[in-house]
Amino acid sequence: MRITGDMRKLLGQYELLGGRFRERFERWGLLGTMDILDELLTLFDDLRTTLERIDAEQEEFAAELQRDSEIMESNFPDQATIELFSAIRVLYQLPMIMTDRP
Repeated sequence: MRITGDMRKLLGQYELLGGRFRERFERWGLLGTMDILDELLTLFDDLRTTLERIDAEQEEFAAELQRDSEIMESNFPDQATIELFSAIRVLYQLPMIMTDRP
């Protein structure tokens, strides 16, 4: 799943950053702290960018589902049929979502 992969990567960077922070602070004091704060700002910027991209992808997916449901409603007046086709569509997309393939 895209969110899990991206978040796992960012968490790994954060944990690595925590270890480097201690080491730099012990060696370089305030100067090391300023370097680590710069890295932390970069990390948060990466996180913000990743979250914005994920939000955009989710909005696109929601819009696509809305379009599909409108088409279904015009072709199939039966609510049970609409729900069935919607569920089938999501099931077909689930492996793609889980394996992070476009």
